[in-house]
Amino acid sequence: GKNITISVLIDGNNPFSELANVSLPRLWQDSEDAYDENGEFKTDKLGNQIRPRQTEIEQWQEIALYDTQGLYDEPYFVNLEAGSHSVRIEIVQEAFAISEFTFKNSKSVQSYEEYISQYSEDDYSDTESQIIQAEYTYTKNNSLLYPTYDRNDPYAMPADPCSTVLNTIGQSNWSTQGDEISWKIHVPESGLYRVSFRAKQNYNKGMTSYRILKINGEIPFEEAKNVAFDYHQGWYIQTLGDETPMYLYLEDGDILSLTCTTSGVSKVLRGVQDSLLKLNSVYREIISITSIEPDIYQDYQLDKQIPDLEQRLNDVSEEINEIADTFFKLTGTRGSEAAILDYVADTVKEFADKPYTIPERISTLKSNIESVGSLIQTLGSQPLELDYFILSSPKQDLSIQKKSFLKAIKYYMAQFMNSFAEGYSVIDTEDSNKTVLDVWVSTGRDQFNIVTDLINNYFDSDTTAITLSMVDTGDTLIKASLAGKGPDAAIMMPMDTPVNLAARGALASLSDSDIADIKSQFSSEAFNPFYYDGKLYALPETMIFDVMFYRNDVFEEYGLEVPQTWEDFYKIMEIFQKDNLSV
Repeated sequence: GKNITISVLIDGNNPFSELANVSLPRLWQDSEDAYDENGEFKTDKLGNQIRPRQTEIEQWQEIALYDTQGLYDEPYFVNLEAGSHSVRIEIVQEAFAISEFTFKNSKSVQSYEEYISQYSEDDYSDTESQIIQAEYTYTKNNSLLYPTYDRNDPYAMPADPCSTVLNTIGQSNWSTQGDEISWKIHVPESGLYRVSFRAKQNYNKGMTSYRILKINGEIPFEEAKNVAFDYHQGWYIQTLGDETPMYLYLEDGDILSLTCTTSGVSKVLRGVQDSLLKLNSVYREIISITSIEPDIYQDYQLDKQIPDLEQRLNDVSEEINEIADTFFKLTGTRGSEAAILDYVADTVKEFADKPYTIPERISTLKSNIESVGSLIQTLGSQPLELDYFILSSPKQDLSIQKKSFLKAIKYYMAQFMNSFAEGYSVIDTEDSNKTVLDVWVSTGRDQFNIVTDLINNYFDSDTTAITLSMVDTGDTLIKASLAGKGPDAAIMMPMDTPVNLAARGALASLSDSDIADIKSQFSSEAFNPFYYDGKLYALPETMIFDVMFYRNDVFEEYGLEVPQTWEDFYKIMEIFQKDNLSV
């Protein structure tokens, strides 16, 4: 289920570091059994639509190698001299088959003016507007791009104040460069159509999310490379071309797709990353002299011990100021992200002018580095949520829905009244011939919904049905069990609850059950908390373990290899601690 990761070597080496870890996406679609006879998503007993299970489409794809971090919005380029070269593909993660690989450059894309000049006035469609519900997709290249919902908007299509209706797609799940969703278009006649999206981007404040629009896998014109969705608190209609609409020639059965891209922000991202690396380097040199907790009364004479300190800090300050100006030109606003850049640039400038103040403000320098680092994550994220999109002719009105204050009041009142009657128990089937298994879940509503989706999508039994109920804590389970009103099984309970119940004779032992397959999925130590008197009374849901991260740049700077034994680790730790670096 994970993306395929490969390393590409040419003549024995990676031409650049990014080619050592290239991601190739899989192709997904909603499972065929997710729809009812009307072509809509199936519902559970309470009338809530069931999120469709994502199934992989096993077919050939032609994929250009690209950067998923968003630092480059174009595919990777490799410089090749004339003559023969050896190409080596190494598997990093998952397995796949290669039919062929090609070295080529993308053909230039025509402008919209050139594109539209191919058609005449007779080619414009004159049919009724066509509404395509965005949640009903054709394919997607990320299994997280499943249908979502917005229950707070009475004008969503469709909308229901009482039940969960899967009426949107995207949100923060659709934010990584390269993530693509496609829809199969059905139109009554071939022709030129205006394309308008009902969209919402309220995740990154003040930011713009970008998408590449393709028809049948091809970008129709240059302007389609950079479809912008601005920040708004609520839903709005975004037309391709904005106030001067651009038209697409569509035929029945065409595939329209939107691909997430960082577009113009990629240049800003590269600048921010470069400044971050430089700040990091300066910070490490400083703490190697002062330590991370310097004596504020000692003069470390940093400007003498690091002769080029002032120049390096001034250079970083100027670079960050330039990045902030570029960011302002792109977004048209000096929002929170630009404010971070301005603040860091000013602070670094102060350090350059007064290096003797750095030791007493070392924590400020560190927090600035952390702020710039988190900014890379924010800028590289391009979230977007779609409700539907409209294909219309030049004469059609885009006001599909007239907003009504009374309609909104009625919707919210129904939603409020339903909150008092909303059920917190779900039965996966009403078949009276099945044995009903009563299961309690001690968790929040979101996790409860996830478990419900798992039952609806994956639990298939001819003899057993599941009643799922949401309770508060393990204390409730203990009291209910002692009173003879407990469930048949419970999940997501506190770790000490099983032994508490087992000691009171309120649990059945699992030691005599055939659970070898389940136990093999975990380390044997994960079962230790659930043994009582030599018998096993519960199964772990998670397995907690410690991991160690290391900094590539620091290891390279010191010319060190990653330790493979504890002895190597202790030797490296000594080297780092001499320069006040910590492990």
